[in-house]
Order: sequence, then C-alpha cells, then structure tokens
Amino acid sequence: MIKIKNRRVQNFLKNSEQLPSLPVISLKIIQLTEDPDFEIKDLANIIKADAVFTGKLLRIVNSSYFGLRREVKSIEQAISMLGVDSIRNLAITFSLFDVFPADHSDIYPELFKKSLCAGIVSNFVSEIVTQEEKEELFLASTLQYLGAFFLTFMIPKTYRAILEEGRRRGLPYLFIEKAELGITHLEIGLFMAKKWRLPKIIEQALQYRIKRDVYFFKDSAQEIISKLEIVRVGSLAAEIFFGYHRALSMALFRQTLQNISGQITREVAQDLLSSVPNLMKNMYDQYGLDFTGDMSYEDIVREAEQELIQLSYRNVRTYFEMQRMKNQLNELEEKSPTN
Repeated sequence: MIKIKNRRVQNFLKNSEQLPSLPVISLKIIQLTEDPDFEIKDLANIIKADAVFTGKLLRIVNSSYFGLRREVKSIEQAISMLGVDSIRNLAITFSLFDVFPADHSDIYPELFKKSLCAGIVSNFVSEIVTQEEKEELFLASTLQYLGAFFLTFMIPKTYRAILEEGRRRGLPYLFIEKAELGITHLEIGLFMAKKWRLPKIIEQALQYRIKRDVYFFKDSAQEIISKLEIVRVGSLAAEIFFGYHRALSMALFRQTLQNISGQITREVAQDLLSSVPNLMKNMYDQYGLDFTGDMSYEDIVREAEQELIQLSYRNVRTYFEMQRMKNQLNELEEKSPTN
C-alpha cells in the first residue's frame, strides 16, 4: 500500500473533486467510442458542436506531421482519413492543454514537450515493428507524464524542488519523488487515468512502468510486455531530449529497442533519434509550443559524451578516495594495541 508523505498531495487525492476534470467534449468522445456500435456521424456531431476544438483538430490534421496528400476540410473527412482512434487521441491530448494551461506554470511546457516526444517516438517504433495497435500505444506513451502535470498543479514549489534535486544529483526523479512524497508521478497518473476513465492501455502502461522502473520487476505476459516496452522507449527518448541524465537514457533507449526487435540496429536507433527534432518542430506550432532553444540531436550526443566523461572522472576520484580510506584503516589496524 502506498504511504503518501506529503499532506497536500494526500488531501488532494482524498478529495479528488478538487482536481481538474477532463473537458466535456473529451468525456463525450471517450464515452461514445467505448460503445462498439457507435456511429461516425454521432462522433462528428460532438466535435462540430465545439468550434474551437474543431479548428484545432483540422489545423493539426493538415499539418506536415500527418503528411496527408490533400487538405482536410471537414470533420467527417478527418475521421475517415485518420480513423476514430486518432481523433480520440487528439481530443485527449488537446485536453491536457486546456486543463493545464502553459501560462500557469513554466513546468507545463516542458512536460508537453516530453509527452509529444514520447508519443512521436513510440509511433515510429510501432511502425518499424509493424505493431497494429500503434494508435493506442501513441496515446499511452503521450500520457506517461500525466501524473507529473498533476503534481505540478498540487505542489508546484515542492515539485520544482524535486526536479531541481534530480538535475543536481543526476538521479531519475522517480526515486526522489518516492523518497520525498512516498508516491511517484506514475502512480498519480494511474490514479487519474482511472478517475478520468481513460482507455485501458493507459492504465496498463502506467502499471507496467511502475513495476518496471520503480520496483524493478516484470510479471506481465510477454505479448503485453512487447507492446508496453514500446511505450517505455518513448519515455526514454523524451528523457534523452528533455531530461538531465542523457547518457544513461540513451544507453537504456538503445538496449530497449534491441529487446523489442533484433532488427532495430544501432544505426536505426541513431536515425530514429536524429529525426525527432524535425518531427517535434512540425508539431510544436500546432500545439502552441515554442521550439526555439531546444537542442539538436548533435548537441544531445555531445552533452551525453560530456556526462560520460564526468561520470568516469567521478568514478576514478571515488576509487582513489576509497583506496585512501582503505590505507588509513590498514594503518589504524597496524597501530591497534590488539595487534
């Protein structure tokens, strides 16, 4: 059982009606698409009833990211060309921007970038390994940081301090969250995914990552593991580009890709990562994010190499320090009256 140390987080989760809710249009879309017998015209009518959402949807559908050959001018056309799952996923993604407006915290834009990066990379990997459920995996990968949005909402100053401590100490902030709060953003994300009645794959992905990355064990069937590792590799890519322990994330990223498919060579992994900045740039404008100042893949590689150099230096320094302490202990033992 999770023992939450932070009283404010504890109170928010006990009284969850104080937490943000999904916009009505997203709730309607999720509820409608859960019914296997729903009709496309009903989905189109729900979307068209919200002019702002309709405009956002058509703008991003016509962006270079989707690369459609002809302009999409109607919601019916968008549903026909992209499919119901894509439309549902876009609705849920848009909801994050409505629920957590970027001007309320400068942490939100970074989380949006991580979310989009994770989704883009998982989508790429799904195509490489011909994963049929790539739309679901895109959504699950995008929403891995859902709990981090809520922690920023609940305890903005405390959570900023946790992120800064992780950056300063070079530790994954999952472990600092667990130590400081007694709960991680993955566990809060799982709580909110259930409360918001999000698609089941999101719960499965978050549960898997909690077991995999917080408690270090896997107990799922191999079929589901192979899918959920695609979600996890998206988060590793996001940490490479927007995290602060890039060398470790890059090593884990490459190893995880190899575990997913032996066909994904080191060169394929490198090509995939090098294409991420351009793909991100294509999507930033559509979501209202500023691409300026983000690092290129070449900059990322150089920074990861610097991290490895610094790590090697620290390891050497630690070795000599331990050797010095060992010599001091030996000298003390030699001088001890019992000898």
